[in-house]
Amino acid sequence: GDMGRILAQLYAGQIVSPDASAAMIELLKGCRSNNKIPRYLNPGITVAHKIGGSNRIQGDVGIVYLPTGPLIVSIVTLADDLEGRGADAIAELSKVVVEALSPESVASEQ
Repeated sequence: GDMGRILAQLYAGQIVSPDASAAMIELLKGCRSNNKIPRYLNPGITVAHKIGGSNRIQGDVGIVYLPTGPLIVSIVTLADDLEGRGADAIAELSKVVVEALSPESVASEQ
């Protein structure tokens, strides 16, 4: 919940200043990991996100720029591997939510 609120404030330009918030979002857009939130999205959908994890958790939080408007996603899973079940769960949950709000934003081939 906290990460979602921080991302909402960042999107609104309320973290430090509007310029600083915009710069931080640009940094998040540079995340090269596409195996969680962005996995099932069309390549044209911009995602500003940050992944993280440990031996017990996997997470991805970000702003998905849908044609219908921005979507804040914050998912943390219990997972004992770095790229397996936790990443899969985050990708699947993200897909379900995006598909409900903007079906055209989900990649047709999976």
